[in-house]
Amino acid sequence: MPVKSNCKKIFILALNDLCQEKDFQDITVKDILQQSGLSRSTFYRYFHDKYDLMCYYYEYYLEENCQPVYETKDSIGTKQYKISLNSTTFFYENREIIGKFLCYDGQNAFREYTYQNGLRHFRRLCRLAHKEIDPMLDFAIRYHCGAYRDIIVYWLKKDCPILPQDLCLLMHNSMPEILKELFVGLKIPSPTVIVSKEEIKKFMPLSQDNQGHKTKKSSSTKKLLASALYKLSQNKKVEDITIDEILEFSGISRATFYRHFQDKYDLMTYYYITYLSEMYYQLGKNEYTPSEFQRLVALKATNFYYEHPKYIHSLSKGTRHSAFAKKVLEYGLTHYSILLSCAKVADLPIELHFVIYYHCFGANFMLSEWFGNKFSYTPEEHCEMLYKTMPQMLKEALG
Repeated sequence: MPVKSNCKKIFILALNDLCQEKDFQDITVKDILQQSGLSRSTFYRYFHDKYDLMCYYYEYYLEENCQPVYETKDSIGTKQYKISLNSTTFFYENREIIGKFLCYDGQNAFREYTYQNGLRHFRRLCRLAHKEIDPMLDFAIRYHCGAYRDIIVYWLKKDCPILPQDLCLLMHNSMPEILKELFVGLKIPSPTVIVSKEEIKKFMPLSQDNQGHKTKKSSSTKKLLASALYKLSQNKKVEDITIDEILEFSGISRATFYRHFQDKYDLMTYYYITYLSEMYYQLGKNEYTPSEFQRLVALKATNFYYEHPKYIHSLSKGTRHSAFAKKVLEYGLTHYSILLSCAKVADLPIELHFVIYYHCFGANFMLSEWFGNKFSYTPEEHCEMLYKTMPQMLKEALG
């Protein structure tokens, strides 16, 4: 084995051993050097930091297990499924270690690398299929890769309650139609999902408790605090606003503030969710079909990002973003559960149950990316592309 590859593999094994003993965020480069017996200069010859090493760990596996799939005579659909299954199996077999990398909420080059690797994989398959990637197909690819990555993170956090082959087949069946048309000819030994309805409900619970959507039940104290912070943020950076200023503006005591919120960012998240709740409540007074209602809610939520970029930017950093994303996901799941109930879909099939999670993860990812790219489309264009990308099963269920 060449010296370069040998050194890299030694570092991989050292990191693997250290992850058995401590959390990834607690591991230092010094720990890796001591475990490997190699020098600091050797480490930095090959890697920028420990995150770069983690990416190489994944890349090394993909090179060994996924590269050969591209060279087979399988259909494009079968190649896509096999590579997805190989990647998911890697996460499953190394879940104690990989989970620490993917689920870490701080600096996370590995999570971004996983997404970027998915993009490379899909683009390569498009070339093999002689398919030009237009804006709509590019949007669908990004949507799916974002949904796949975030579902994998969610799955790992839940300790992988369903098998990799079931998870991959559910995701394949949930793909936007534009991707399904590309990945035709899927041939696998077991083409049906064997996970039970009880297992999927436990893995991905859905609630139809719409209390969060009813403004009448909102706490007046919370709303006063949220309104105070929002008004202060119009003339001052959120990072510079103090709790004392919020309390003085609202007339609420410190003890009351901390009874409801952990910090000002928790309060900011509440303000956004309250905005969605009030909008949901007002729209609910009109006669809309579930499908029409969903599209209006999506547009108004997207417009909030567009009209309040500084506010959203303050919630999009590190662990703040993780907490904010979790709340938005929970709201979205409840939103679709209620809409499907209104559409008279009482007992959700396993695939539709999964599709709700898949679409919420994909939609939230695309909203964050659209915001991060400084609004490459108008809110209306973004929502139209998102609707076209929505899995057909969910569209049909909404009517």
